[in-house]
Amino acid sequence: MPMDRDPTPGPYLAESMSGFAEITGLPDGPPTLPPFGLADGIAGMAAASAVVMALYHRDARGGTGQVIGPVRMQNVLFRMSETPGAIRWTGRRLGADTDAVFMDELGVSEDRLRELRERGAVA
Repeated sequence: MPMDRDPTPGPYLAESMSGFAEITGLPDGPPTLPPFGLADGIAGMAAASAVVMALYHRDARGGTGQVIGPVRMQNVLFRMSETPGAIRWTGRRLGADTDAVFMDELGVSEDRLRELRERGAVA
C-alpha cells in the first residue's frame, strides 16, 4: 500500500525507503536501522515548519489561513545529503486496484460494485 494512503505504515518504513538503512551499519553487514525514530523527528520538524509558514502567510501576507495535511512524499529523502532525493515512481493511481480488491478479494459482484459507484460509495 502506498505510504500516502496509509497514515500508519509501521515503524522504520520511512527510514528503509529513504535509503538511510543502506548507508548505515557495518560495511560487510546488512542494512541497519537507527535505534530511534529518525523519520518521526524529521516529520515533527516538517510539521512545525508548515505551521510557521501557514501563520506567516496569515499574518504577514494577509492570508485567510492554510490547510496543513498529509504529505504526498516523505521528507526523509531530502534531509540526507549523501543520498539526494529523486522521485523515480509516484506509485499507482488512486483506485487502480479497486475492482480487483472488491471483486477478487472481497467477493463483491460486478453489479453490486456498479451500484456502489452510482451511489458514490466507491470511486
